[in-house]
Amino acid sequence: MKYDLIIENGRVFDPGAGLDRPGALAVQNGRIAGAAQAEDTADTIVDAKGCYVSPGFIDTHVHVAWEMVDSGIPLDLCCLPNGVTGAVDGGSLGVTGYKSFLRSLRTQQALARILLNVSPVGLATHQFIIPYRPDTWDMKKFEEAFTAPRDEVLGLKLLMDRRRLLPEDGVKALDRTMELAERYQVPAVVHVMGSPVPQAEIASALRPGDVFLHVYTGGEHTILENGHVSAAVHEARERGVWMDSAPGLGNFSFQVARHALEEGLRPDLIGSDMTIRSWNRERVHGLTHVLSMHLALGLTLQEVVTAATRNAASFMGLAGTVGTLAAGARADICIFELKDFSRFTYRDTVGDTLPATELIVPQMVFSAGLPVYRAADFY
Repeated sequence: MKYDLIIENGRVFDPGAGLDRPGALAVQNGRIAGAAQAEDTADTIVDAKGCYVSPGFIDTHVHVAWEMVDSGIPLDLCCLPNGVTGAVDGGSLGVTGYKSFLRSLRTQQALARILLNVSPVGLATHQFIIPYRPDTWDMKKFEEAFTAPRDEVLGLKLLMDRRRLLPEDGVKALDRTMELAERYQVPAVVHVMGSPVPQAEIASALRPGDVFLHVYTGGEHTILENGHVSAAVHEARERGVWMDSAPGLGNFSFQVARHALEEGLRPDLIGSDMTIRSWNRERVHGLTHVLSMHLALGLTLQEVVTAATRNAASFMGLAGTVGTLAAGARADICIFELKDFSRFTYRDTVGDTLPATELIVPQMVFSAGLPVYRAADFY
């Protein structure tokens, strides 16, 4: 049979679907066609010898409101070279500016969804902190944002950050956010770094499908109580709350992560939390750099790829459409190598170090069957 594209000689690797085999993958009309046979031909044939052929990665927490907020980075430019073909913006904008943001995202190649910040102006500026005032939230604007068609607005984002909350507004903001999420049947994504309340209290408020964001953060309030992961955090995980590690520049502690991993609290999702301050910097070169950091912490390649493909697609509400190499899925594909990275040392927020081991290095990336990135030395 004649296809648009055949990727041959690679290790076809989709651990979320239990797929790990040598062979060839065929693409037709922007969709995965299935395994290619020896007699099949294609307009384009890519030799992936020595590489993994996986679903394109999905960054579940990144800030891509380029030139709309101070923290924004450009979606395609920051994502596609990192093998990232899908992304969730982590609440860069609120009800005041999200419509323009959505229009800009529709011009990009990578598939994107957004979280709506409960602050009307979101993360507009680095110049000063804009406080949350839950008593002033405009319910009509939330109603408009979550009225069909609403598939691009995935859910709500709340930063439980004492810098943004008056003392009397901490629990109130959490309660109000959960009420809105329940009313519109959308996930709530709650940033827990710098929270004015214990993280166990936040975990107890979250429902199945909500996200406990920055699960391995350090600081005053962490998931640890007396050296062990809080029972409330374990219980949240058991009832279906997603745990997203999303380190960014300031939201990750190797010490907390090691304790949590020893107790079996592994991340369901692995976002980057990239912003203009972290993009291509030492701690966050991109999502593949972050995934590779989790390899150094002891997660398997199967675990990190599953978190960034099948699990991420499920969180986006796109299970079976992206994040998979199943026949009929959108042909978002990352061809990558695992390379020795032992010359590098990761650093967390407080300066603790972690020796690197292997680095996931994208060699070629396809979005809906279109080649959107190719490493200069990949022939």
